[in-house]
Amino acid sequence: MSGEFLSLRSPTLELAHRVERARAAGHSVLGVSTPAFPDRGLDTGARTLPVKLAPGRGDAGLREQLARSLFARWGAGGEDLLVVSGAKAGLLVAVAALCRPGGTVALPTPCWPTYEAVAYSLGRRVKVCPCRSDQGWEFVATEVLDGLQAGDMVALSNPNNPTGRVYSSAAIAALSERCAKSGVTLLLDESFSETVDAGTTTTWGVCGERRGIVVLNSVSKNFLIQGWRIGALLAAPTVLEQLESVQTALLSPPPAPMQLLLRDLLAAGTLTSPEFGETRRRTERRLTAIGCSVVPSGGTFYCYPRVPGLAAMRDDLERDAGLFMLAGADFLHDELDFVRLSLLQPPGELDHILERLAACLQ
Repeated sequence: MSGEFLSLRSPTLELAHRVERARAAGHSVLGVSTPAFPDRGLDTGARTLPVKLAPGRGDAGLREQLARSLFARWGAGGEDLLVVSGAKAGLLVAVAALCRPGGTVALPTPCWPTYEAVAYSLGRRVKVCPCRSDQGWEFVATEVLDGLQAGDMVALSNPNNPTGRVYSSAAIAALSERCAKSGVTLLLDESFSETVDAGTTTTWGVCGERRGIVVLNSVSKNFLIQGWRIGALLAAPTVLEQLESVQTALLSPPPAPMQLLLRDLLAAGTLTSPEFGETRRRTERRLTAIGCSVVPSGGTFYCYPRVPGLAAMRDDLERDAGLFMLAGADFLHDELDFVRLSLLQPPGELDHILERLAACLQ
């Protein structure tokens, strides 16, 4: 087993476990960077659910419902989708199927660390493409594509995790056009698509031409049902065949009962997406007031402020203030004073985090 594989980790889950252990030991700690998903029960009534393996591309009815909801902006139909077991499974399938053996996955950073973990686990190389806070986290398409070859891949989240940056249709179109001309696949991760603030949705993300683009989306973040582990990939017909072939070889579709339950909930319109715009703006103002700098964001349930001196005092914040956090390096980011702040917190906890942080910065 390679050293890269042995070193794989999920910083978010690792931090959540550390918070749980500290609380179990009686310490008053706060998880700055980990979202607190609501624990909602599932009442299935008296219905009988199937026990057979789901179809290779997923339940047809579910694919239609996903096309009408998470993928509606792309003009997709159910026949354009492959149902996968959440975003991580979709990412694994996409990289295995579409990035050449020994090829490179380019990552505009800061980014979700699982991109790097999946690339390394499959024997691909990683090219880090830093985006800067003083440039609004904008990527430069020519820099992202520099050195890539046909069969390589670019993985980009929109909205971005952790920065919350929402990239425009024009920016995505320019990147996708360059990718298509170079024979490079653009994997566009829209796992936070339904968290985009009102007023931002008119300018972001959709390209009129889908050539060379594979879109990944998931219900976990968009409907706050983390444990369901259901997502989908949108791709051209021939690419979809490749993705399905890899999924059936390496994994299985999500359990058939969960697919049917999700299909019915989407059809009934009972799943709603969270709205974080007001909380986001209020939090950004409070962060600025205590001396942090914030690039305004428009999506996800995260803020990504710069905390002056964080790199030097992170251990002190954890030990003395009970603030457990993920910072720049956890997101392949070399500006180490940045921290991911989750807006999805238990009642009152976000206020406590900001109060403790303010006290430490005085």
